[in-house]
Amino acid sequence: MKRRILFVIMTLLFPLATLLTGADHVRAEEIPFTLPTVYLHIDGGQEEVSKMNSSFDHSYHCTGTMDVEVPEGFSYTDSDAALKSLQGLKMDIRGRGNTTWLGEGAKNPYKIKLDKKQAILGMGKNKHWALIANAFDPSMMRNRITYWLGHQLDMDYTPYGYPVDVYMEGEYYGCYLLCETIRVDESRVDIDELTEKDNEEPDITGGYLMSIEQDLDIPACFTTVRGENLQNINPSFDPGDGDYENDLQKDYIRNYVQEAEYSLYEGYVQDETQPSGYRTLNYKDYFDIRSTSLYWLMQEFTDNNDAYKTGSTYFYKTRDRDGQKGKIFWGPLWDFDFAWDYKEFEDDEPFATKMGWMTAMMLHTEEGGLPDQIRKDWPVLKEKLNYIIQEGGLMDQYYEEVKISQAADYEKNQITEYENFEEGVENLRQWIIRRIAWMDHKINDLDHYAHKVLLKSNPEDEQPQIFFVIDGQEFSVEVADPEEDGKVFVGWFTEEGENLSGLTIVKDTIATARFIDPQDAIQPEEFYLATYEQWVPLASGEYSIYYTFFPEDAQDKKITWTSSDEAIATVDNTGTVQLLEKGEVTITGTFRNGLSSSIKLHVCDEDELQLPSSAEPSGELFHMQPGEHQQLLPVVSPENSVYTYHYYSVDED
Repeated sequence: MKRRILFVIMTLLFPLATLLTGADHVRAEEIPFTLPTVYLHIDGGQEEVSKMNSSFDHSYHCTGTMDVEVPEGFSYTDSDAALKSLQGLKMDIRGRGNTTWLGEGAKNPYKIKLDKKQAILGMGKNKHWALIANAFDPSMMRNRITYWLGHQLDMDYTPYGYPVDVYMEGEYYGCYLLCETIRVDESRVDIDELTEKDNEEPDITGGYLMSIEQDLDIPACFTTVRGENLQNINPSFDPGDGDYENDLQKDYIRNYVQEAEYSLYEGYVQDETQPSGYRTLNYKDYFDIRSTSLYWLMQEFTDNNDAYKTGSTYFYKTRDRDGQKGKIFWGPLWDFDFAWDYKEFEDDEPFATKMGWMTAMMLHTEEGGLPDQIRKDWPVLKEKLNYIIQEGGLMDQYYEEVKISQAADYEKNQITEYENFEEGVENLRQWIIRRIAWMDHKINDLDHYAHKVLLKSNPEDEQPQIFFVIDGQEFSVEVADPEEDGKVFVGWFTEEGENLSGLTIVKDTIATARFIDPQDAIQPEEFYLATYEQWVPLASGEYSIYYTFFPEDAQDKKITWTSSDEAIATVDNTGTVQLLEKGEVTITGTFRNGLSSSIKLHVCDEDELQLPSSAEPSGELFHMQPGEHQQLLPVVSPENSVYTYHYYSVDED
């Protein structure tokens, strides 16, 4: 009861102080802070701050100095480091984050680079630091608890982060987590750091810091055979990012990662030096199983919405040393804003992790395999979680430490979820209690986590395509259609005669390609493109053609795409056009039965494009019978407009 009374008094005092001063923001002298405070002094003042906060791509930097003031006798509840105040640290500061970057006037996260390495609040000496806003976290604890657990579980290179109050140019910005960043350094990810001159083994074998990435336009990105989009972080081999180029290193690590993927799926790789023509692979030679287990547990238990999807998913490859091959280790942990109680879950819902590599490893159910290691590690994590939520445990300690700062943060930023801080903390506690019970139950399902699906081009195929599908999910993998001369491919069919497309997978499955004669196949009769003329900027690099055909159950679906001028644009068998030069080009798609359709592309400079001044449907009234279809096209002016359009029905019955 005492804690609730104190909280109410504080939340009433802050708005009163603001009203009395008539200020638009809470000022330093009004807040009796009990946390260390970071003061950011920006060269050029508030005008420069505004430009930085308006830079959505974080390209606008500010310079200035940073002070860190530590209250006398203060120490963090989860650190025994002796803390000291710091003044006049020269810095460069800019925005950071994607979803968490909210723009001008919002509580934004920031990235800070000091001119010299500096230890701050007991954390390792480094130039690079992050101010995490926790703008989507009502408990203000998700990342901090995550990093505490990482250290308790001995997950290498887990960052440290501590709450601070932040002022920029005299204006109070809120309560932030001052945090170490992920980078190769002796105080961060302490693996061997490559140089441009390293071109021989064992130096060339590591270390490499990497991540998962979806933005394939980044030069450091590449895609594996199984469709995993990955990024080289350090080194990035991208001069545009201030890094060096070294094809030997880049080829080494990308080939290593590809072999690691082969070890999970095929279990072999082609090798002309071997009498058999291939070399067998063991996934345990490529992946460190303990780090994989702990990383999977942390991502799965917290139900992290960003897990294995964004650049926040890191892994690294260590250097070969003393005759021991380096391996892939998962981590460090980073960015758990959209985890923990960010979303609700059902008590019977399945595991969330769908990354192909993790799914493949789950099929190795032998002793020492990933499921076996996860079962051994879960009780260790569970013990730490129970300490977090117990009365007087870590959550209660964090609450007492930040409750005054949280009240000021709410008054400044008016983030609705923050209003009742105590309730936000309790919601997180109850979520963890439910999630522990969920994991206790689900951990028994690990041996049935996923199933192997083999696709054979013919019944005698000795090297089928291999896929892994989580139990109870539909087979939805995009697979290139196999070909057989003079035949029409009509699908993959199981031994029971079921079409694999959309089939729910509940066991290991073998499916074989089925072909029929063209005269026996249902042929397409109508072929529609989404548009038949389009202006496209050369700088975009490519253009994808969208189409549909009728009848929808047509079986002979192979389309041959051609370009009228391959100096201007080429097109592949998926209808993806590569733009090469300015000019006009016609792209035509033709079915086997001769049915065809074309689009004219005007490849131009971006400054030749305009926004639409008018847009109308291609007709105002259509008379149609049930089962009939009609294509609707917009009539847009001017012709060189760039646009997207959407249709919807006001009565879908």
